[in-house]
Amino acid sequence: MWALSLAKSLMYVLMISSTYYFFGYPNNESYGYGQINVDVVYILMCALVVIFGVYLFHKEYEKPSDYFLLLYGMIVLMPYALLYDVWGGFSAVNFIAVLVPFFGVMFFCRVRLRVLPVTVVSEEGLVKFILLLSAFSVVALLINSPVSSSFSLADSHVRRLESRELYGTRTFVAYMSSIVMNCMLPLMFFWGVLRSRVVFVVFSIFLYVGFYYIYGVKAPLMYMFFAGGFAYFLRRGGGEVRFFNGIYYIFLSIFILAWVEFLLFGYSYVEDYLIRRVFYVGSYLVGAYLQVIGGADFSFATGLLVSKSASMYVGEDFLGVAGLNANTNAFLYLLLQYGLGGYLCAMTLVGIVLVYLNSLRLRSEVFVFVSLMFGVLILEQSVTTALLSSGIGMASVLFYFSRKLENNRV
Repeated sequence: MWALSLAKSLMYVLMISSTYYFFGYPNNESYGYGQINVDVVYILMCALVVIFGVYLFHKEYEKPSDYFLLLYGMIVLMPYALLYDVWGGFSAVNFIAVLVPFFGVMFFCRVRLRVLPVTVVSEEGLVKFILLLSAFSVVALLINSPVSSSFSLADSHVRRLESRELYGTRTFVAYMSSIVMNCMLPLMFFWGVLRSRVVFVVFSIFLYVGFYYIYGVKAPLMYMFFAGGFAYFLRRGGGEVRFFNGIYYIFLSIFILAWVEFLLFGYSYVEDYLIRRVFYVGSYLVGAYLQVIGGADFSFATGLLVSKSASMYVGEDFLGVAGLNANTNAFLYLLLQYGLGGYLCAMTLVGIVLVYLNSLRLRSEVFVFVSLMFGVLILEQSVTTALLSSGIGMASVLFYFSRKLENNRV
């Protein structure tokens, strides 16, 4: 098993670094991305990342909180450690700042919590309520849709900007849209596949089309299919363990497909729309945040010294792109916004939520799914945003009062 973990780690490191070196940098140089500098420091970092990868891929995963550890390690920690030259270059302090949340949350989640069950409504009744809420949100948007609304892929970013101006960022419509897109649609899709209720799968896809028409968003569709794949694994005995292993092979397959596209066509849709967004942009923004944290507008005691959200400051003031909401993982976001106190608070709050979801995992598979979605969302947004604006908090509270159908396994 150790040999397999080593092979998986080496392959993952090779795929990330070589794909960026040969294709990612040439295609994104115009955006200010830096090329990997293959020197002694980089080789040593590769060795450290391989060792960490062996630990990550060899670890036994069994609790919902483990999804965060695996995803954070694969999507944030390992890519940044390999692609730090995308922005800012190497810094041991920066690497430690990205590494600490992994072990901090891991040790916090060793706590066991006993939550008393309360059942008020059926699980199916709640999913039906979510369906109605989601349909209401789409209808409200369509009644007052932006001028740019369309199904075009090329100008999807225009629709996002216009819809933000039209609906605002702290309005009821904006909050409901975010909650439905990021949590409720994937949850309905998941539950429909898990319980063999095709109607919920069909309606979630149909409603996503409405959101795409308005906002031009693509991430919710990925969340939905990810949720469907997870539900498929859960329907089979021992599915959670296989899904943990499957996450690695999904990512590896994505890189292999990108290489096939490049070799055959000289261009890869997978690399441009998926790998670039997840790995390159993620590492780029981590580097940008860490550079701002080392600058004059930041204090470790109080955080950002400018009266502005961290994501908008990095996007507009630091990167110089008007209207850019440059989000990164929850830990660096709160570190920049509130200083060391925010950084520690992020780890504590993430740990509390995951311990709570761990305690409820045997009551319903929904809590396992919510934990998975929470782990995904905090990789690119604040923990408070994930809980409030993205619906994780709402789902966690609602389903606490639910009961499963008697013919469903516990």
